[in-house]
Amino acid sequence: MGVYDYQEQLLTTGQFDIDLLVLKDLLRGAYRDADKAPLYQLYLQQAIDGLRKSQTAELLLQHCAKAGICLRVDSLLEANQSAYDVSDNVLNVSMQQTMCNLDMHQARLGQMMVALATGLREAWHCYRGHGFHPELSVRDFMHLCRSADADAVAFVTLVCWELHEKKLTAPWKQWLSGDNADVALVFEDQQLRSGSKDTDGLKKALQASYRQWFEEDTREAAADHKALEKLDRLLIKCRTENKDTSWIGQADLTAQTWARLGEIPGQHNYLSHAERLLHHGYHDQPRDAFNRVHFQHLVKDLVDE
Repeated sequence: MGVYDYQEQLLTTGQFDIDLLVLKDLLRGAYRDADKAPLYQLYLQQAIDGLRKSQTAELLLQHCAKAGICLRVDSLLEANQSAYDVSDNVLNVSMQQTMCNLDMHQARLGQMMVALATGLREAWHCYRGHGFHPELSVRDFMHLCRSADADAVAFVTLVCWELHEKKLTAPWKQWLSGDNADVALVFEDQQLRSGSKDTDGLKKALQASYRQWFEEDTREAAADHKALEKLDRLLIKCRTENKDTSWIGQADLTAQTWARLGEIPGQHNYLSHAERLLHHGYHDQPRDAFNRVHFQHLVKDLVDE
């Protein structure tokens, strides 16, 4: 299994030459003019406009706009993919160039809204200081990364559900047809039983979605791989620049640090006072064999430092 270096791929394909789009401009509707804007900008503008029909997504977008986030379109990404660059404060999103038919257009818009919600959730956490925590022990760091991925899926499920209730069904349909359909169904079942206006019921639905994320081994394996790669890259960077690395991998994960993941813009924190979920899905070592070897090498590397 090879390591996918997104930034390296950008550099080798010249994607950095593409103009950045300021999120504030998109919220002002700067790319709604079909005569002036390229097609990929129209797609992105329509996706942003659709996303704003979700109350939660609207607040998220406003927070991210205040944080000065920009977007960069990239032909290498699929419609349902995004990649947040912390150092540049840029969210990379898919470039859509052609319109096939109305159904395909709506499907792609649904995918792009899902990708935007996922990437902006990560950007929002980073902006609030809830992102990278390499000071944690490798075990705890991996668990926090798993928890962050579980939260992102629960959050996107909430956004897609809100859009569905506003009769914008394309994102929910895309979510139900993807790898996180089981999470969406658990959320839907809880919401239908408790009622959409029940705040306590919504909190339970989000917690159930969070728990469900850990039921799929491939999701955990992908999160562990990503976490271990982040630590590896940090170590390489520090050592290349002769910087101290003794602080990496030393701290324990606290309930306060973990629970911050559950903050929802304009709403409650669905992970607050939910300590029973703190260690849900926690493992001393990755269950995936490839990640387990990587983990053992990394732990030894830190001990020998």
